[in-house]
Amino acid sequence: MEGIKGGKMQDYSYIKDEKLKQKLYEFDNIVDKMRSIIIAKNNDYGNANIGDLGIKGLFVRLWDKVNRLKQLVWVEKENQVKDESIEDTYLDLANYAVISIIVKRGKWN
Repeated sequence: MEGIKGGKMQDYSYIKDEKLKQKLYEFDNIVDKMRSIIIAKNNDYGNANIGDLGIKGLFVRLWDKVNRLKQLVWVEKENQVKDESIEDTYLDLANYAVISIIVKRGKWN
């Protein structure tokens, strides 16, 4: 069974449903990918880009990503948008949602 690449694999031995276990391993892999993206973007942009505008700035970023997703899914432009797939957009949305929670809790800065 595959677990998190480069990280510690979760122990789901207590779960009897094999299909659920596979979903959880996949979930863990996605979260690991999200973590890698956050680290890379933080190295590129730093903390200030989010800290300066706070929750309202994050709302704008989420809105931009939702509109990008709309273009990719509803207008079916996935092959026309350079360097951003539907999966990339979903990962960015998930990251911005988690960052929003961290900011809302006052733990980003």
